[in-house]
Amino acid sequence: MLRPINIRRYLALMEQRGFAPASVLAGTRIRLDRLNDADYLVDLEQCQAVVANMVRLSGDPSLGLSLGFASRIADFGIVGHALLTSGSIRHAAALWLQYSGAVLDMLIRFELNDYADGSWRLKVIDATSGSRPVFKFCTDELLGVGMQIGRALNGEPMRVKQLKLSYQSPGQEQCYRELFGCEPEFGARQMEIVIASPQLDHPLRHNSDELSEICLQHCSRIMQQNIECSPVLSRLRSILLRNSGELPTITQSADALGMSERTLRRRLLDAGVTYQQVLDEFRCDLATEYFCSAQMKPKQVAYLLGYKNVGNFRRAFKSWTGKTVGDFLAVKRPRRPLRALPAKAVEGSHRMQI
Repeated sequence: MLRPINIRRYLALMEQRGFAPASVLAGTRIRLDRLNDADYLVDLEQCQAVVANMVRLSGDPSLGLSLGFASRIADFGIVGHALLTSGSIRHAAALWLQYSGAVLDMLIRFELNDYADGSWRLKVIDATSGSRPVFKFCTDELLGVGMQIGRALNGEPMRVKQLKLSYQSPGQEQCYRELFGCEPEFGARQMEIVIASPQLDHPLRHNSDELSEICLQHCSRIMQQNIECSPVLSRLRSILLRNSGELPTITQSADALGMSERTLRRRLLDAGVTYQQVLDEFRCDLATEYFCSAQMKPKQVAYLLGYKNVGNFRRAFKSWTGKTVGDFLAVKRPRRPLRALPAKAVEGSHRMQI
């Protein structure tokens, strides 16, 4: 279940184009009168139906790009503020990985990798399981949103080195060249964008640790509410608690829940998270509790969480929280643990080169 933050943004942008909200929501079973309710949630299929309606109504093959580039960081509420106050591009990207699905109902997710020359890549994952027009819209929108957020965070445009698009050319190659400043490759096997600058560890001009922590607490509460609204997430967390010494694989968890691995993946996707995100969220919760309550050393915590190398644990901890273990301990040890605080899971963190 997802919060309809993005749907509200869609309705406003489509209304500017002359399309009434009722038309955009037609057949989706989404109640317009409840979109501003804090406890109102929609599911993945409803979000896909909204996008399909927008594509059909507009007849515009570049609608996703247009809406993405029309976005502002303020459109993303508390997540936008969390990004803006992050310490670096890397931390902001990790937060987007974590919250863009469950909190912002964005239908496309990505993996993050960086390279020795300082460039970095976002590889898109098709999380919509919808039609190709829906996937194209969501991919284009994510690209536009990413470029706008990058400008807001860094104060200048991101420089794109390479752009690969898995769909065929819509006959608007010049539009992509002008917007991204490079020659796009259509019909690629994998959708990805490579950014030459700024580099991932580039510090952000609006960084504020205090404001960032407040924002992350709020995002964490929203995630927790989503978990409470999703029985499968609540049951999965109970399984992890019983097996915290050696966390189960997704196949083992699915067996314990009495369902197939495919069903578990689908239900987690409906809740806006992946199994890896749930695991990393759980590890982060345990790590902060071990540090704050048990006063354990990093090597001990790493061992308890299943890390054979304490260096790997330190890198994972920074990707979860945006802080090094040392910085976290300097601030947190005198206080009681905050289980709702962690920056939580980063999808595919084992794929991120920190």
